[in-house]
Order: sequence, then C-alpha cells, then structure tokens
Amino acid sequence: MADVVLGDMAPSVSDNFLSDSRPQSRLCHNAHEKAELYLRPGVKFVAKVLHCG
Repeated sequence: MADVVLGDMAPSVSDNFLSDSRPQSRLCHNAHEKAELYLRPGVKFVAKVLHCG
C-alpha cells in the first residue's frame, strides 16, 4: 500500500468550460478510483480541476 500517489494529468481543453468540464471530471473520478486501489486506508486524495473559458 502507498502513502502517496502523485499524478500530473489533464485532458485536452478548449475555451468552452461546458464541454471541457466533463472530461476533466471523468479524469479526476478515474484517478480517484485507481488511487483507491493503491493507497492505504485513511489516506486522502487531492485533485485539481481547472476552470477554463
């Protein structure tokens, strides 16, 4: 089990927040699901979603 899972990822984005928000949210959700497989219990998950547009 890990204490930290660090990633730096972002989907391709445009200037349209409405169309960009879904891929960013999906990527964040998928990263959280994968991190849960490797993080030891009680460790926090932190992610950043950029506001585009």
